[in-house]
Amino acid sequence: MSTEIAIQKESVSEHSTSKRWLTFPAAIGFLLFLVVFFNSTKGKITEPDIWWHLRNADHIISTHSFPRFDQYSFTASGTPWIDHEWLSELAYLVAFRIFGLRGMFVLFATLAAAIFILLYHRCRHAGANPKTASIIMALGILVASVSFGPRALLFGWLCMSALLFILERFSATRSAPLWVLPPLFCLWINLHGSWLFGVIVLATFIASGLIKGEWGRVSAEPFSAAELKKLTTVAALAIAALFVNPFGYRLVGYPFDLMFRQQTNIRNIEEWQSVDFHDPRGKLAMLLLLTIFASVLGSRRRFSAYETLIGAFALYTSLTYWRMQFFAALIFVPLISARLPLFPPYDVRKEKPLLNGTIMLGVIALLVLQFPSEATLHRQIADEYPEGALTFMHDKHITNRVLNHYSWGGYMIWHTPDIKVFIDGRADIYAYTGILDDYIKLYRLQDTLKILDRYRLQYVLYPPNTPLAYLLRNSSCWQQIYGDNVAVLYQRDSQQAGCNLPAATVGSTSRPVKTMPSKAFPQNPS
Repeated sequence: MSTEIAIQKESVSEHSTSKRWLTFPAAIGFLLFLVVFFNSTKGKITEPDIWWHLRNADHIISTHSFPRFDQYSFTASGTPWIDHEWLSELAYLVAFRIFGLRGMFVLFATLAAAIFILLYHRCRHAGANPKTASIIMALGILVASVSFGPRALLFGWLCMSALLFILERFSATRSAPLWVLPPLFCLWINLHGSWLFGVIVLATFIASGLIKGEWGRVSAEPFSAAELKKLTTVAALAIAALFVNPFGYRLVGYPFDLMFRQQTNIRNIEEWQSVDFHDPRGKLAMLLLLTIFASVLGSRRRFSAYETLIGAFALYTSLTYWRMQFFAALIFVPLISARLPLFPPYDVRKEKPLLNGTIMLGVIALLVLQFPSEATLHRQIADEYPEGALTFMHDKHITNRVLNHYSWGGYMIWHTPDIKVFIDGRADIYAYTGILDDYIKLYRLQDTLKILDRYRLQYVLYPPNTPLAYLLRNSSCWQQIYGDNVAVLYQRDSQQAGCNLPAATVGSTSRPVKTMPSKAFPQNPS
């Protein structure tokens, strides 16, 4: 008799476990992870800035010190510099050293998956139907994919996701682990500069709890004195925690340095440009806008003052800067999915654990079968970067006075450290010195030959089908000494009449010039 009871209890336990884990929302979560995975495999490993990040991390480990000035270029050598994403760099280097390119892929795919798992969890806690949440989540993933890749920015958005989760839980229950926020901000500032957005979110959350009232569909309920004291204390500790970093107040001031001292950077880096609705990614942003309007019109559910304020901020930043589309997805996906009545309410009594389990196993099988090999990832890199040209340059002992393409500088810093670059993705130091302005003029064929002379450049390493390559190909002062489908290498021909370099010494003396947005620069440092 006791044996039968034990068997029944075990059967009930297994049944309850299957009901808990083999649920439809969990199956939807697996499918969304599959969307993240396949979105991550489309050439994302070719992120141009990851290479100089790896070199920085290698410097930290090998010298037990932080890089504080430029030592990778011949144009900005010795310029003071802050390695503001050092902790993210170490994480990527560890992954790379242990598992190679697949390690980097796993790390950034895991970061993206963790962000969207938290986002799906937030949607469910907001009251969203799993089916509705999955559709809006899929749109959010596509919108946010502008920032996919081995980037320090993903660490920043993961920290933002944790902050939003904690604040939303506190708003709903008045009970949440607020003590996590000071160490979170301490970690965040050493990972990525997006911590400033976290401060804005936290400040908005606290400020919205100081007012009471109703304004149409918007309402506000104030915090109690005890709750407000708890929040302000935690916020003060979080601000203080920002100063726990290797660079002190200078790292805290870096986002403001970007805003006020790096205007050339912001005007010309593609992902700092405003959304272009003619671009396919812009059409996704428009679709997100339409779903926002639909959620407002299709639901009677009120918006809190915090949701309204932070939504307005997310809308402004995401339309002003491409890279903030990710932030918009983190803010709007839960708000939309909880308000759009696309499907009937989720009924737990209609669960089909066997079907859900089959879906989960199918997702796992696809992940295993489609996981990219090291050779596949290397081919993606070889299609984007001048491997053959750099091998030729190494064999010919070409190491200095090389003008390189902006996107290739980081790759050269990591793979051929003996070749000092003209420019790379650390746009800040080149903006400080005026070199970025000169590069923009070179790219746009504005006084190109004069600038090549002024920097006493002997070689130009550039993609073949570009205006600069065409100019040099038709110039008597330059001759092509290497070429393939990815890159061409030109050498100055000093034997030709009138092609000798001027006697003046090189110096970066150009004044910043007003420039128009250009896609010559795919993105900013992480």
